[in-house]
Amino acid sequence: MWGVGLLPAGWAKFIARPADSMSNTLFDMEQHEAFAAFAPLTAGLFGKRPDPVAELERIEQHFLSLAGLPCPDEARILATHKALINPDIATVHEFSESTGIKPYTLERLCRRHFGFPPSLLLRRQRFLRSLVQYALDPSRKWVQAIDPHYHDQAQFVRDFHRFMGVSPREYTARPHPILDTMLRARVAAMGSAVQVLHPPEIVSPVIA
Repeated sequence: MWGVGLLPAGWAKFIARPADSMSNTLFDMEQHEAFAAFAPLTAGLFGKRPDPVAELERIEQHFLSLAGLPCPDEARILATHKALINPDIATVHEFSESTGIKPYTLERLCRRHFGFPPSLLLRRQRFLRSLVQYALDPSRKWVQAIDPHYHDQAQFVRDFHRFMGVSPREYTARPHPILDTMLRARVAAMGSAVQVLHPPEIVSPVIA
């Protein structure tokens, strides 16, 4: 299985659709017109004798062939992305101040290129920083992994249910061999365990 993750600037460059119109959904890449530029990739992958190195090169060359496509609003997308991954930013006001983008404009930009409003994006970042801290060192207790921007443990538990559909206790009781391996591979290769914590400059592939 190959997975290609697009950062917000990549979405703006390669997908001609507002991100919030397609968030939290699944589509067949060969059937949906928004992904037409990627459809040719499916031919030739996973042959009788799969060659991961050759397949990775083919994927990279395909994206390089599309590199000349314009990236609308690139400067503001990159500024927003950099502010979003800053762990010191906890509120929409701070988010807006950091980017120099007015709150109303930031709301529209985030929905179009990041898929969600600024408040939910910040909430997700806070949650994932906590989850990653725990996942990379499960010997720690949850209370030691919780992001400092949480007001209390109850707020974290509510976010856990919101994003994971289970409680922290239920999550801990389940094995996560694939997820744990992928998180560590991403940290080793790219410096961040999950895509939404990557800086916008990340371009290196990960094979896990």
